[in-house]
Amino acid sequence: MPRSVIVAITALVAFMLIGVVLWLPAWLTSGPAFPRFVVPIALEILLLWGFVVGHRLAWQWGRVLVFLGAVLLTIATVVAFSVVSIPEAAWLALGLGLFLLIQVVLAYVIFFALGTPSARQHFRLICPSCGAATVRAADFFFNKAKCKSCGRVW
Repeated sequence: MPRSVIVAITALVAFMLIGVVLWLPAWLTSGPAFPRFVVPIALEILLLWGFVVGHRLAWQWGRVLVFLGAVLLTIATVVAFSVVSIPEAAWLALGLGLFLLIQVVLAYVIFFALGTPSARQHFRLICPSCGAATVRAADFFFNKAKCKSCGRVW
């Protein structure tokens, strides 16, 4: 397994742990809203499994979901740090902002680590015929890939 994929897996595990620590009080008191906290963790576990086994769909959704999450977390971090100027909420906003900032950094690490050539090779996204890295899904679950350059399916 290439180092870039190991970095992505490590960052995803750290991201998950920070998410659990950050939202644990809400989980314990949420009652009927509990599923909204479980779904993100379930998706992260599926991504983690896909990264380990090298499934193309996990790579694709890992890149898409992590990038969208990173953008949203960046906005949330800016909002959290903008509340620091209110004296009553300064420490809470600062702590939340730091947790969010760490998650933002981890999300961008995952995104860029999965974009390296070695990660693309691990997920079998390099065409065996022409060596192009421009592939698309040949089936719904991305079990087969199709080269955009030469049209080969593997």
